[in-house]
Amino acid sequence: MKVGDRVRVKNLDYWKTNQGETLKRPKKLLEQVGKVIDINLGIFKVEFPELENTFDYFDGRELELFDTYCKQTVDLVFVSWQQKGKSVYDKEGFDWLFTGDLHRGVIFKAVMELGDEEVERIKRAEKEGIKPVFDLIIRPEDDRRKNRREC
Repeated sequence: MKVGDRVRVKNLDYWKTNQGETLKRPKKLLEQVGKVIDINLGIFKVEFPELENTFDYFDGRELELFDTYCKQTVDLVFVSWQQKGKSVYDKEGFDWLFTGDLHRGVIFKAVMELGDEEVERIKRAEKEGIKPVFDLIIRPEDDRRKNRREC
């Protein structure tokens, strides 16, 4: 978790006083969604706009990320074969790259896992004429699903 992330309070069990006793905090914080506004030595300061802009401090084990990644259907449009950021279209010896299915304008249907914030960032960039560019990497089958969260 980092500053700016939206988080949900999942329990209130880990915040201890200097004497080792669990600090009593309002039960209304359970399941509330807030925004991390500061982190200091593993303690997260979370603001809750829906609770009259109150804030409280939490151990990381008491929080979970609120935004989960959802599957987005996307079109991947092939631009060109590149080497060091430049097209190899006019370079000698690379003709073999331009005889297959990967040529300018070919569209591939794909599914990506993106958070709501990332989708909004991509839409904003598109409105300003900015497009993301990807490298195509085919990974081994067992690596494809590591570190992903489902909707």
